[in-house]
Amino acid sequence: MSRLWGKFNEIPIPVSLRPAAFKLYATIFGCNLNEMKEPDLTTYPNLASFFYRELKEGARVIDESAELVNDDFFYYIYTFFFEK
Repeated sequence: MSRLWGKFNEIPIPVSLRPAAFKLYATIFGCNLNEMKEPDLTTYPNLASFFYRELKEGARVIDESAELVNDDFFYYIYTFFFEK
């Protein structure tokens, strides 16, 4: 299943559909498009490249003094299940 999903993510998306497709993905999964180093959504040929996009410098600052750093994925899972 994982390999199938990986292959799906590598399917090229037509340039004209990329902005709408990635904005839909961002809305569903809570991606902040303002953090993107390259804001032109037509430059990402597929979902995999969009998923691994570079962020602007300072978009997600890590507190170097923290003993534990929270991963975004676990933050969303926690807030979805426990903070209703």
